[in-house]
Amino acid sequence: MNAGLWFRRGRLLILLPLRGQHGRCQIGNPLIPAVQIPRTTSTSTGPTPLYSNSLLADLSRIKTKIVQEAVAVDPALALDIMLDSLAGQLLHGAHSHQMALEVQAKTITTTVADELMATSDVRPVEEMMATRFASIPEEGRFEAIRELATDDKMALLAGLVAMTVDGTVFAGGSPGRRHYHFEQIARATGVDIAARWSAPIALFDKMRRAAMIDLLREEVGAPSAENCASIKKKADLAVNVSGRLPANWLPAPMKIGAFDQPERQPEDFDTDMEGDDGFDGSMDDEMADDEMA
Repeated sequence: MNAGLWFRRGRLLILLPLRGQHGRCQIGNPLIPAVQIPRTTSTSTGPTPLYSNSLLADLSRIKTKIVQEAVAVDPALALDIMLDSLAGQLLHGAHSHQMALEVQAKTITTTVADELMATSDVRPVEEMMATRFASIPEEGRFEAIRELATDDKMALLAGLVAMTVDGTVFAGGSPGRRHYHFEQIARATGVDIAARWSAPIALFDKMRRAAMIDLLREEVGAPSAENCASIKKKADLAVNVSGRLPANWLPAPMKIGAFDQPERQPEDFDTDMEGDDGFDGSMDDEMADDEMA
């Protein structure tokens, strides 16, 4: 959104450009002094991450797809997830973007490059649903659903809830409260991520040379890392790194519990959603999407 004065839902909003943030804006109450939104920048000190922002986003989509698959075959869990999300928002004042379930009934994009799924047969839940419930008509849908057998209704519930479970991370974004909620769901499914997906060569092809060496040093040891550091071609290095890692190895973001403890943040600010206005938390999804663009 552009900086300036906006009148929305009976409130006057001020969008202020933040210095050094390339046009990103802060939404504020005109009665409350503007504050800068904390944001990790490329100039921050510390070790370079093993995985690029785009690769981290892809891994979060794969993990989400696997958890969605597990939820889709567990109707009882799907009901618990739905109740928890509704109760969190309606009883405890949680924001929809802080929940791992999108109750606005929009599907979550988990599409990644085919080469990153070369070692997995995980199917999108949408495909599973289209096969089993193709007979449900658009016209007369309510009546058709009421006539379904109980088992079919529960399977329909599980699939629909699964399609809205969201553990994805935006490229360049940081884990927030939604991801903590997602990890609770992932644990409840009991899914073994390593049994549903293993790292293909394409994963290592997308990593920096230095990151692959650092990964070997962490997972296998310094001697193995030093041995591979002399490999000239990145493609050959990727093959060697893949072969030296332990069986059932997973990238850290793919592990259950990877986002259990989001980074410390101000009370009214979620690092994965920049749309909180900081004074009553009622920013709608259209405004939030504008802020993330």
